[in-house]
Amino acid sequence: MRKTFFDYIRTMMLAVFAMLVAFSVQACSKDDEGGSIPSGFCGTYCNNHQNRVYRYYTFYEDGTGEYRMEGNVSLHQGYFTFEFSGDKVICKGSSTGAWDDGSVSGSNINTTFTYSGGRLVTDGGDVYEKIY
Repeated sequence: MRKTFFDYIRTMMLAVFAMLVAFSVQACSKDDEGGSIPSGFCGTYCNNHQNRVYRYYTFYEDGTGEYRMEGNVSLHQGYFTFEFSGDKVICKGSSTGAWDDGSVSGSNINTTFTYSGGRLVTDGGDVYEKIY
């Protein structure tokens, strides 16, 4: 039996459909890995501790972030990388702080948050709300 033009089109359409299915299955499996970023996670989270110190963690989609702490007598700025493990967000990096007396100090950022309900919570119970 001789193939018609429509037989070739149907074969080509089936091949395209099979490729689309293969790519969509691959994309879904990658998104469902435990280390993927939850929808809406990236942004800046703030904690106002005792109405005088503000701590900001800003998370970017590429797995990096910025830390900023603004207090009455100091200002700290730092950078970190982060990863997810289940509902935990693990941040590692470093920051530098300047104090009103002119001194400067450095420290490591080694923080683990629990991500729940769109909030970040430390083991000590400090809650960080997303501000943008």
